Amino acid sequence: MAILRHCPICSSSEGKILFTRDFSAIKDVAPFEKYDVIVCEKCGFVYARPYGEYNLLDYYETESKYDNQEYGKYNEVYRKIFNMFNCLCEEGNIFTDKKKFDLSILDIGCSMGMLLYIFKENGYKNLTGLEPSSQCRELANKIYGIDIITGAAKDTLPRKYDLIISTTVLEHLLSLREEVHNFKEKLNKDGVCFLVVPNAEFFCTRDNLFQDFSTEHINYFNIESLDKLMEITGMERIVMHDEGEFIYALYKKNDNVNSHGYNKNVKLEICLQKYIQNSTKVLAHINGILEKYKNKKLLVWGTGTHTATLLGLSVLKNMKISGFVDSNRHYWGKKINGIKIISPDELLEDEKLSSESILISSELAQTDIKKYIIDDLKLKNEIITLY
Repeated sequence: MAILRHCPICSSSEGKILFTRDFSAIKDVAPFEKYDVIVCEKCGFVYARPYGEYNLLDYYETESKYDNQEYGKYNEVYRKIFNMFNCLCEEGNIFTDKKKFDLSILDIGCSMGMLLYIFKENGYKNLTGLEPSSQCRELANKIYGIDIITGAAKDTLPRKYDLIISTTVLEHLLSLREEVHNFKEKLNKDGVCFLVVPNAEFFCTRDNLFQDFSTEHINYFNIESLDKLMEITGMERIVMHDEGEFIYALYKKNDNVNSHGYNKNVKLEICLQKYIQNSTKVLAHINGILEKYKNKKLLVWGTGTHTATLLGLSVLKNMKISGFVDSNRHYWGKKINGIKIISPDELLEDEKLSSESILISSELAQTDIKKYIIDDLKLKNEIITLY
C-alpha cells in the first residue's frame, strides 16, 4: 500500500500517476521501496507518493552518504551557493552593512558544514548547523570547527535566528508544509530564509535514466510551486534567481501574504513528461550496450538510483553479477538480490574478481569512478561505461 500522501502544496488527494519508481532491488539501502510520481490535479505540483512507512530522520542518520569526507571536494559548489546568496542580498538590499557578520545563522540539513565554513571564512561568526547524522556533526566539528545540532527543527532548536539556510533540502521532505512552517517559526521577526532547490523544469534538458526521480528526492519544484509553498506558510519572496539547474531565493515572514487560491501549474507536468520520454530513449541505448554481456560475469559499481533502475527494468536480468561495489561504508555487507555489497578495497584482495568486467552504474560519477579504478586502484579489469 502507498502512504496516503496528499499534495504537499494544496493538500488535495486527487492526482495522476506519471511514473512509478521501483527501488525494491536495493530496499536495504534506500529510504523507500517504491513510489509513484504524482501530478496534483488541483494545483499541478509534482511529488512522490511512497509505498510503505519510513522514518526519514532515521534513514539519514544511519545510511547517510553525506558523512563521507570526499564530499569536501564539492567546496566549489558551496562557494557558488555563497556567491549567489551575496548576489541576492545585494539585489534585495538586505544584509548589506557590516552588521551582517553578527547575524545568527542556522543551516538546516547542513551535511558536514561546508557552506557554514565558507560563511565563517568570510567573517560571519554566529553559525549553527542542523543535521540528522551524528557522524556529520563529528566531522563538521573536526574538519571545519562548526557546531551542529542533530535532530529536527521542530524538536531540537532552542532559539530563533536572523537567517535560516536550506540548500537542496526541501526536495527530500515528506511533511513539506509542516517543515517549512517550522523553518518560519524559528525565524526572528525580521528574519530571512535562503532556499536552494533543484529546478524540475530543467529535467527535460537532460538525457539520463530517470535519475532525477531518485531514491531521496520526492518533491519536484519550479518557481511557481516554490512561491506557492512559501505563500501558504506565510512567507513572501524578496528576490529569486533561476540559474537553470537550481532555483535560489530569499523569503521573509509575512502572515498577510495573499495566496490567491490555486491556479493549476501546468508547466511541471509538461516538462516531466518530456523528461520521461528522454529517459526511455536512454534505456534503449543502454540495452544496446549491454547486449554483448548477457550471461557473462561482471561486477556492478554503484548501488544507488541508477542500479535500482537497471534492476527494476530488468536490464541486468541476464547478467551473472558477482558483486556490487560501493564507496559508502554504510552499505558494505548488505545485499542486493542476495548479492553482497563490497568495498572498493575488496577488489584488490580477491584475485578471483580481477578477471571480471566492471560495469559503472552511474551517470554523474562515471568519469570519477573510472579514473579511481584505473589511477588509484590500478585495476586491469575491463570497464563498461554507459554514457
